[in-house]
Amino acid sequence: MGLAQEIIVESASEAQLKESIEEFCADFTSYKKDNIWVITEHNSQKMNFEIKVEGSSIRCHRSGDYFEVLGMFIEFLSGAFASINISDA
Repeated sequence: MGLAQEIIVESASEAQLKESIEEFCADFTSYKKDNIWVITEHNSQKMNFEIKVEGSSIRCHRSGDYFEVLGMFIEFLSGAFASINISDA
């Protein structure tokens, strides 16, 4: 796959993160397989934007035309939680 980031959300439980990701992905063409949510399309832009929760962190792997969705995801998380820390994975 393409690029990857780890997003640490210290103030959130794994259950809270999973619930938030379910809410976020509902606005896109997406599916869930095992413990990974995958967004495949937004505004006719094709992508593979994978989101996996691991404790209080989120791993994102992405390829294709994902730029707008990545920005929306970061805005969504920073609006929902007090502090997020993003680093390359």
